[in-house]
Amino acid sequence: MKRMKVVVSCLLTAAILLSGCGGGGAGGEGGSTGKDTLTVAIGGEPTSLDPQGSSGMNDRRVTKQIYDTLVTQDAEMNIQPGLATEWEYEDDTTIVFHLRENVKWHNGEDFTAADVLYSLKRAAESDYSKSYADMIDIANTVAVDDYTVSVKLLEPFAPILSNLAFSALSIVNEKEVTEGGDTYGRNPVGTGPFKFVSWSAGDRIELETFDEYWGTKPAFEHLVIRVVTENANRAIELETGGVDIAYEIQANDVDRLEENEETVVSRVPNFAVTFLGFNCDKEPMNNPLVRQAVAYALNTQEIADTVYFGIGSVATGPLPSTVWGYADGLPSYSYNVEKAKELLAQAGITTPLSLTLYTNDATDRTTIAEIVKNQLGQIGMEVEIQIIEQATFLGELEKKEEDMYLLSWTTVTGDADFGLYSQYTTESFGASGN
Repeated sequence: MKRMKVVVSCLLTAAILLSGCGGGGAGGEGGSTGKDTLTVAIGGEPTSLDPQGSSGMNDRRVTKQIYDTLVTQDAEMNIQPGLATEWEYEDDTTIVFHLRENVKWHNGEDFTAADVLYSLKRAAESDYSKSYADMIDIANTVAVDDYTVSVKLLEPFAPILSNLAFSALSIVNEKEVTEGGDTYGRNPVGTGPFKFVSWSAGDRIELETFDEYWGTKPAFEHLVIRVVTENANRAIELETGGVDIAYEIQANDVDRLEENEETVVSRVPNFAVTFLGFNCDKEPMNNPLVRQAVAYALNTQEIADTVYFGIGSVATGPLPSTVWGYADGLPSYSYNVEKAKELLAQAGITTPLSLTLYTNDATDRTTIAEIVKNQLGQIGMEVEIQIIEQATFLGELEKKEEDMYLLSWTTVTGDADFGLYSQYTTESFGASGN
């Protein structure tokens, strides 16, 4: 892995993914209609259904249903066949993939090796996916025949198969992407189990089972993905049968839902870390002493207890303990207000110091932002919180006008490289990571 330059710090908490399943199908507006329709609630509207055109988690939750990748990962993160049925290493930097035949695109065309070459090249050139594909030697990656691809790496890279399983490296159809142009992200075409039907902005995305899907077909014909931004409303929709599954159940709703015989709460330790990030291209956050002062001024245990009610834990590094490569016992910043004040003085900062903190509109993030504001106020930092709608939040961050921001990063491959390289290297500056 390339040398790291750390530009983001002050980790707050490693959370637990909580999702709920309803007991079933009372119907109603947007609700389940038996086995024919499954309705899922997500916490924010996707920005694009182009897997190389966005980086949001809600986007990924939808694109995963529409597209396939060369390989996949099972629940234990083991590599499994996807559009490639098998593969072998010719040497340390050459992998030959044998592709699945008789796979159809949603537009009726045949899937071939040309689609793989186009998709990998496109991923390597996109700001949203380049950090996951920049170890691939695109110029020397070739199609041996219509159903065999030789992928060349620039150097030996152990997690390459895990990266290829990530949805940012989904295989797309060149014709559809080219003809769709700027609107392709709202009219996606894949080879996955569901094909796109419609998108009602601010409300829902509707998919339907793809009858010619090569794999095991879903047990229902329609998948409705509803956008329910309010955390409490997602829990209520689950309880009343308005949705069958709800992502990101908030900690203060868990006990009530677990006591409800009609709902099932799945607690799964995930690969995410929620953090306070700094804009290191802007004064005063370009001064490491100021960043260290912030770190000492934050009582992260109080934040974890107040916001997550004991679900999750304070992070001690950039990776949660569930990720392969996690190092235990790393040194961390203790809560020390006087030390924070000393560092500000050493940095030549006079207080009060006015700063902006950007966060999306999720309840847990806005609560964290208020606590951060209050805690930093103890060292003379006057924090203005800017609450931005989830759908436009990442785009606002890319403008780099904020001093600080609240975000989370999920090491979805389960391998440490994904959580470190894309977040902490100069090579990965941009929308896909750092």
